[in-house]
Amino acid sequence: MALVDRRFFFVYEDGDRLYPQLYASAEDETKWIFHVSPARNALGHGKEAKDLKELKYYVLELGWRMRARSDEGRNGSYARYAGGVKSHGENTNAPPPDLSTAKPRRRKSAARTPAEAVGSRGGLKDGEKDENGNRRRSGQGRYKLAAVDLWQTCSVTGCANPNLLVASHIVAHKDAATHEQLDPHNGLLLTPNLDRLFDRGLISFDERGKILIARRVDNPTRTHFGIDSQMGLRFIPPKTAEYLARHRAAFRERDGVRS
Repeated sequence: MALVDRRFFFVYEDGDRLYPQLYASAEDETKWIFHVSPARNALGHGKEAKDLKELKYYVLELGWRMRARSDEGRNGSYARYAGGVKSHGENTNAPPPDLSTAKPRRRKSAARTPAEAVGSRGGLKDGEKDENGNRRRSGQGRYKLAAVDLWQTCSVTGCANPNLLVASHIVAHKDAATHEQLDPHNGLLLTPNLDRLFDRGLISFDERGKILIARRVDNPTRTHFGIDSQMGLRFIPPKTAEYLARHRAAFRERDGVRS
């Protein structure tokens, strides 16, 4: 049977309990990790949560999925947003999983993460110029890798091709403190059309992540750029919320709406 950690679980409406499943790390098969991924991740790429504390952060705070297995053998990806979840809890009497009896499954080939796929085609190195003659800032490549690692797919649409996405600063690079300039939480991963609107201050996002569209963006422009009032962020990392509040305040000032 699969290796599971019974110290943490979800309870479904039918009473079924699901426990997080452990996997051998892709980087080091002697280490055991939990696998988590964003709720709307079309490619299924995810992250390695190294311990139970980190797992609960991704699942309970960010609403990500976790690989899980039930007592009846049912498995899959589950999180609090999934249909049928009644509650979650901890079993303080359960011992940690016995890793000495576990055997890692052999991988035929290691799949590339979205971050690894970013720079493999069409990427620019720091200091190089693009076709418009704009020079890439130092650290910009690392910043996008970090943004892809955080968001996995487009922060709004879920587009999963990293080569088509832009790491867009929330608080502009020129306005950010030094430690904020390369902070991945000070950024969204956006399709080019959304990046252009966001960078120009024509859209922002409210406290719940719902899109805010400037009044000067007319209906034809909305249609051409593929935006509407029903769009929003897939989730909001806690640290990102602080940056979004600053962007939102500036947006409302420009649009004539006071916070």
